[in-house]
Amino acid sequence: MPPKTKYTKAMIIDAAISILETKGEQGFSAREVAAKLNASVNPIYENFKTIKNLKFCVLKEILEMFFSYQRKNYTSDPWTNVGVGYVLFAKEHGNLFHMLFNSMKTEKEIDNLAWNTILEEGLKMDKFKSYSPEKIEKIFRKHWIYTHGVACLIQSGLLKVDTIEDIVTLIQISDLK
Repeated sequence: MPPKTKYTKAMIIDAAISILETKGEQGFSAREVAAKLNASVNPIYENFKTIKNLKFCVLKEILEMFFSYQRKNYTSDPWTNVGVGYVLFAKEHGNLFHMLFNSMKTEKEIDNLAWNTILEEGLKMDKFKSYSPEKIEKIFRKHWIYTHGVACLIQSGLLKVDTIEDIVTLIQISDLK
């Protein structure tokens, strides 16, 4: 009898993200993920117990991908980089962005983690050292509303941008205080 193939959580999450990237949320199911792995659905349920648990873990991984975009240095300004990363993630990973921010509704815990992480990292920026936490949160909300709108317009194809410099320009316009 051949040895049992071991499917790790990471392998399953990677397969699920690949499906979401190409087919969107409508293509996401335990059967689709299993087919991507050339496996039955058993490894999925052995590792995650429910499809809801798998979706939650996938959303957390997508959120980490999203944060990695925001942490890159597109410019010398970390504040601008957060917005550019937000928009660039939407442009390059439209289906993942849609699932993370625009689908029926992501898990509340994921929403809170996204907002709290962005706020926490922003509080470390020199640009905001002299502001009260309330003022910083107000600035971040305005920036987020503008940046999310730009990201959605680009992700949907209604707004075309060709370069990172174009995105930088759009984000710097929103440098609201």
